[in-house]
Amino acid sequence: MTRWFELVTTGSWVLTLAIALILIIRPMVRRLWGSIPVYALWLIPLFVVCVVLFAPRSEGPRLLSRAEFMQNQQIGYVDIAAGTGVAFVIWLLGFGVAVAVVFMRQYKFETQLGETILFDVIRNVPILKSATTLTPMALGILNWRIVVPDDFEHMYPMEMRKLIISHELVHLRRRDPFANVLAEMVRCLFWFHPLVYWGIHYYRIDQEASCDEMVLRSSPDSRAIYGEALLKVASSHTHITNSWRKSKHEVERRIVMLILPIKSRAIRIRGLMVVTVLALLAGVGANGLVPPKSPRMLSVGTHDFLLEQLPEEELGQNLLKAVTEGDLSLTRRLLRLGAPTEYAQPSIGTALILAAKIGRYDLVELLVEGKADVNASVLSAGSPLIMAAKFNRQKIAQLLIEHGSDVNEHVFLDETPLINAARFGHLELVKTLIEAGALVDKSVTTFSITHLPLGTKSPLSEARRIGHADVVSLLKSNGA
Repeated sequence: MTRWFELVTTGSWVLTLAIALILIIRPMVRRLWGSIPVYALWLIPLFVVCVVLFAPRSEGPRLLSRAEFMQNQQIGYVDIAAGTGVAFVIWLLGFGVAVAVVFMRQYKFETQLGETILFDVIRNVPILKSATTLTPMALGILNWRIVVPDDFEHMYPMEMRKLIISHELVHLRRRDPFANVLAEMVRCLFWFHPLVYWGIHYYRIDQEASCDEMVLRSSPDSRAIYGEALLKVASSHTHITNSWRKSKHEVERRIVMLILPIKSRAIRIRGLMVVTVLALLAGVGANGLVPPKSPRMLSVGTHDFLLEQLPEEELGQNLLKAVTEGDLSLTRRLLRLGAPTEYAQPSIGTALILAAKIGRYDLVELLVEGKADVNASVLSAGSPLIMAAKFNRQKIAQLLIEHGSDVNEHVFLDETPLINAARFGHLELVKTLIEAGALVDKSVTTFSITHLPLGTKSPLSEARRIGHADVVSLLKSNGA
């Protein structure tokens, strides 16, 4: 449940971005390509929500833990995300209330609709008369039907009735009632999000406008009659159905839009292609915003033969975790189980790089004995000797050098061990590196955060720039 709530939280941010984007660009899209692509824009929020909530995700890694929540030394899992229990209960209560309100409104609507009488059948869709409805409406997700007032024939002339029925048939052919159900589902899931309510309001406006455009596309000479039909509507709102009864302001806006020229089929298709591209980009972006699954915790008491079944990647992740926590016995056990010492994570590096950085000589010694590569480097994490030089780990640097570390190794963006030792003024380490054969005059190209070359650096230039006079003197005495 915690994971589900985490996804709903992420979905709320994604919806915020998607709805805000649509509200900003919909006037431009309508001006360029018409009302139909504008209505298609509202598929984007639904699409990104589906991506966030339902796109398949790999299981989180299984990480060993000494926590006491395990019992009987069995493999077990726990969701480590915390602090969301109360928020999840509040969300769940709100979701339940929102769903109940939707069902109550629909039940009330069905009850008020009362008995209906078959009036006509057009294109296999029954036209039903109701004494309680005041406006034509399209109903049904599978069982399509159009309900009209019982005085439909007297209220509207023949040509006007045809246009009204055509409008409702468009709703049904496009599966608008089903789309409205999905919109209500999104509203229920994100009942706490005010922008969702605002978005659904404009979604319904664009739904009707696009329907108007499709009707007039097939009857271009009927604008005046269609406008008259709109003027006859009253002001109310019907949920999960499609109705002509909207607010007076919305009706006036629809009448004004009837004056606009109808875009050609080619222009409309171009608009729909643009919307499709936007939807795909939004889906990719939404997928990238989804947080990874939380790790599943394993008891350190789990038997070795079960741990040996873990994939190499998970063993490597556990090795990094053990080093991070400074757990010598667990590190030794994982190495015995075959955990890959070459496993690395961006900006963290390998287990050996990390052990050198935090200054754990015992872990470095254990990893070196376990055949860890003393020259392995990782972008933005350097190498073991670079980390030892940077953080003044004298004993670790000597151990690494004894086991074959390259004292002149250059790692992109992390320079060389000697440059790092000189920059931070670690005089004894500078001496150790020079004695091991480090080139005092070796310079490297430096780069900006955008990887553009900025110039060169050398041990002497860095020591002089920071102001380490003793290091500058030592480097000059050695030929820098």
